This record gives sequence, C-alpha cells and structure tokens, in this order.
Amino acid sequence: MEPEVDFYDAKRTISEFVTEVQKITPEHVRVHPVKFNKKTKPVSIDHMVESASLNRGTILDVFDAFNEQYPEDGAWDDKQVHEFVDRYCFTHFETDSEGETIREVRIAVSYKDSAMLLSDSGNRRMDSHVTVNFTADYLTERDLEFNMDGLYKTLFQSESAEQDEQSCIEQVTKLGVLFDGDLSAHGWNSLAGYEKTKQEIINRIIRPNLQGDFFQELQKKTRKNPSQSTYNCYLFSGSYGVGKTDMARVVANKLGYNFFEVPMSSIFTKWYGESSKNLGRIFDKIRKVKNCVLLLDELDCVSSNRDNSGSHEESRRVMAVLMDNTAKIKMGEGLVVIGATNKPEHLDGALVRRFKEEIKFLLPSYEDLVAIYHHYAMHLPVEAVEELAKNSEGFSPFDVLSVCNGAESIFGEYMWGKPDLKNKVPGLGFYLKSLGEKGPTDSESKK
Repeated sequence: MEPEVDFYDAKRTISEFVTEVQKITPEHVRVHPVKFNKKTKPVSIDHMVESASLNRGTILDVFDAFNEQYPEDGAWDDKQVHEFVDRYCFTHFETDSEGETIREVRIAVSYKDSAMLLSDSGNRRMDSHVTVNFTADYLTERDLEFNMDGLYKTLFQSESAEQDEQSCIEQVTKLGVLFDGDLSAHGWNSLAGYEKTKQEIINRIIRPNLQGDFFQELQKKTRKNPSQSTYNCYLFSGSYGVGKTDMARVVANKLGYNFFEVPMSSIFTKWYGESSKNLGRIFDKIRKVKNCVLLLDELDCVSSNRDNSGSHEESRRVMAVLMDNTAKIKMGEGLVVIGATNKPEHLDGALVRRFKEEIKFLLPSYEDLVAIYHHYAMHLPVEAVEELAKNSEGFSPFDVLSVCNGAESIFGEYMWGKPDLKNKVPGLGFYLKSLGEKGPTDSESKK
C-alpha cells in the first residue's frame, strides 16, 4: 500500500508543474488551469488542454498512459457519445492481500471538436479539446506522476511529434492560406517592365538569402556584434494591380522556396479570439516547412480594423502575434516574409520597423508600358505598341492586361461566324477601342 500524499502539497506541486508547461507550449495550444476539489470524497483533479491537433484518438492514448501507470486490474465504467462529445471512463481497483478493494482510482476523459464560450468581451470559439477528470480516494506519489509527466506528455504527443511538410501544408490551407506548389511560370520574364524594381529585389532579397555565408562573414568584419542578424522581412508597397503578389511568387521561384499567401482580411473572423490564434498557428506550421516565402497580403487591414471600436481588441491581438513572429524571422533560416500593402501610410509604425526593406512598386513608366503591352500583344508592331503606351498614362500592369483581354473579346465578337479564323489576330483598332472603354482602376488614388 502506497503512502498517502498531503492534498495541498499535491495541489501545489501539480499547479507549479502545469504553470511551467503553459510557458513552453506553442501559441495555438492552450493549457487551462487545473481544478482541484476535496470538498467531497473522492479527491478530484480536472485538466483541460485545447489544440487543433487533438483528436478522438487522444482519449485512447490517455488510457494507455493510465494503464502503464496503474497496471493492475481495471474496468471500463461507461462510454457516452452525445452532441459531438466522446466521453470514456476507466476505473482501477487496488486490493489488499486478501483481495479486498482498498482504493479506487478513476479517470473520465472527454473529447469535443469545438465549442462556443460566452465571456464578458463576447463570444469565443474553443478549439478541439480534451478534458481529463482524475478521482481517487486519496493521493499518492504515483497519482502525482500521472497527473504531471504521464498525462501531459500524452496530450502533447501530436504537438511534439515531427510533422512532415505535406501535413503542415494541408493544415495551413485549412486556415485559409493559399499554397502554390508550381512556380515554374513565375520567372523574371513573366513580369514585363519594372527592370529597376527587379534589380532592387535581386540585390536586397535574393542575393542575401542565396549568399548567406558571404554576408555573415562580412558582418563579422563590419559589426561589433555580428550575431545580431537582421530581420528577413520585406515590405512591398504600391497601388492595385502593380504586380506585388506576382513578384513575391517570382522571389520564391528564384530562391527555390515554397510559396504561401495569407490574405490578412481572411484572418479576421466573427469568433472572438480566433483570428490571432489562427495567425499563430500559421506561423508555427510554416516554420516546419523547409524554405518558404510567406506573403502577408493586405497587411494594412490589420491597422484598418484597429480603427473600428468593435474590432480593436482582436486587431490588437493579431498585431501582437505579427510583432512577435516577425521578430523571430532572421536571415539564413530559410523563411522569407513579404508584407504587401497599397496603403503603407495606414501601417503601424512599430510593425513597419520589423520589415528590413520597403520596395515601392510605382505605376509603370512609358518604357514599362511599352514592355507590358508587348508582353500581352506581341503581334503588334512597335509603332502600335508605342501609341497604346502613350494613351495609357496612369495604368497599372493589371489595367494593361484588362485592355488586351478586352481587345481579344471585341475581336472574337467581330469574327463570330466568319470563315477562315486561322492566323487572324486583332489589330491596333481593337486595342484602341478597348482602351477607350476602360480606365485605370483606383483612378482617384492614382491622381
């Protein structure tokens, strides 16, 4: 018979252990405070862990850990499945030399895939969670061991296990992240014009990441503290349709990295507390994928939401997650973060300082427009392309593409039902007609 442990000593020991566990868990995992009860027999200890990685199989893992700790006879007590809740109970009997029961130890484990909680600050959606209720006539050292290492190691198996890249990719796409697995079409030639911008990106992003050893050695010779590596975060700013997203894909292509895009507007959800948790999960998972470019699109919407009193608290949480995670992204670690915005003046100043460089995407110059028109209408003679460029001041690359799409549509309508379509292409007149029907998008901001 094991000696009894004082309840209050046990309570303090377990609480201190769980407090330390809370400090080292990933952002998307929540370890709730442990609840103790000695008002009624038997002694009761309640645990809850919340994480998207938990599943119904975790219940059986907990029972395996329980059986390892208490290998004597046990019995299933009950099983309930009610309103998406799986609940299982297991009782262990300790007997004396004559077979008489001297103590019962019981666990009840429940799993639920989600729940909505009401709080003073609004509704909050809870993730998948497992609750464990441990009861015993009195507590022993073995009970303490199970309620600490034995239980939490089991609950964190899915977190600590090394996840393969495909699993991480699948998980982030479920959170609204866009993944592009084929970047073969995104090279320098896929974006016409912007030669100065391309060279700037080569010098500021691509070379430092491809030649990391060179720059590290250089910093040893130039800096008093070379270990202070700079953030590997960059800001692309410019109007709508100037190619910021496409250029981020080109960066991933040239580095040989995976490409992920997070539309920041999709991060904000109606569930209180969900937005910041989702963003934290995204960063956690993407760090487990080797060599990535992560594009945070519409970055200004975080600051914009802060102007809305109803969204201020959640925006503050999202901003805190952004600040914390961008501070951890250093040169030479295989992760490049690019923030894209068409309203850089709306960005929080502290967040802007996280980005090593701001690369501005201006509206195309006349020379750029000539190159872009030639890219989408290569059959036109030089004189025709130059005339289109002269009449397209203030147009973005997307606007030029829209003009060319419109010209082909008008030409298709004109040729409908006519014989001998082979080798027929639209002439300058169709492009001028389409140009006359369209104007630059976001013309007010461009003025």
